[in-house]
Amino acid sequence: MDQGGISVVIPVFNGAGFLAGAIDSALGQDGVSVEVIVVDDGSTDATARVAAGYGERITYLSQPNRGPSAARNFGIARARGDFLAFLDSDDVWPPRNLVTLLAAMTPGVDIVLGRIQEQRFEAELQAWVASRAPTFSLSLCAMLVRRAAVARIGPLDETIRIGEDKDWFYRAREAGQHIVYLAEHIAQYHRRHETNMTRDMGRPETYLLSLLRKSLQRRSVFAAPASRETAETEGSKPVDGAGS
Repeated sequence: MDQGGISVVIPVFNGAGFLAGAIDSALGQDGVSVEVIVVDDGSTDATARVAAGYGERITYLSQPNRGPSAARNFGIARARGDFLAFLDSDDVWPPRNLVTLLAAMTPGVDIVLGRIQEQRFEAELQAWVASRAPTFSLSLCAMLVRRAAVARIGPLDETIRIGEDKDWFYRAREAGQHIVYLAEHIAQYHRRHETNMTRDMGRPETYLLSLLRKSLQRRSVFAAPASRETAETEGSKPVDGAGS
C-alpha cells in the first residue's frame, strides 16, 4: 500500500468461523486505501486456510499463542500505513467506517473513536440482530489512530489478556493525546457468541479496578500531560471508568 493509507490489524486465535467476515469488511471499506494484516496467534483450527484464501490481498503473519496484545503489537510492527485500525476476528465494520473516522482526523487529532453496536445470533431467525443500542466504549475496534501517536503511547501491554484495550486508552490519556469521540457514527458491530474472550472476564468491575489502579500508579510516578478530548455532543464520551 502507499504510505498515508490505513493499516488494519486483525488478531485471531481459533477464529476460522468468523474470520472471513472480518476480512471482507476490512477489504470492503469505501473511499480509503487499506492494508489488511491478519496475525494468527497460534490457532489450531482452519484459521490459516481461511486466510490463505485471500492470497496477496492480505498480509498473513503467525506466531505462537501469546495473547491478543502480542498479536496486535506484531501487526503494528509490520504495518506500513500512517494510520492504524484494529478489528477483532469476530467483528465486522459497516462499509464507510474508516472513511468516516478518517474525516474526523483533522490536524492535531491523534485518535478518533466511534460507537459500538453489539449483536447476537437469533437461532429462530437464523440471523444476527442488534442486542442493544449503539454505545461508546473504549474499544480498539472502534478507533482510528495515527501511527505517530502509537509510537508516543507505546505498545499494548502483553501481560494483560482481558481489558488490554482500556489499559491502552488510559495510557493514551496519560500521554496527553487529543481524542475525538464521534456521536453519530456506529464504528463496529460486535458479534457475541459462546467463545468471546469477554465471557471469561468474570466481574467487569474487578478487572476495571485493576486497570485503574495501574493508571493511578503511573500518574503518581510520572507527571501526566493533560489530554484533549472532544465529543460531538454533550455526554457522548465513553463511561468505562476512565476519567481524564
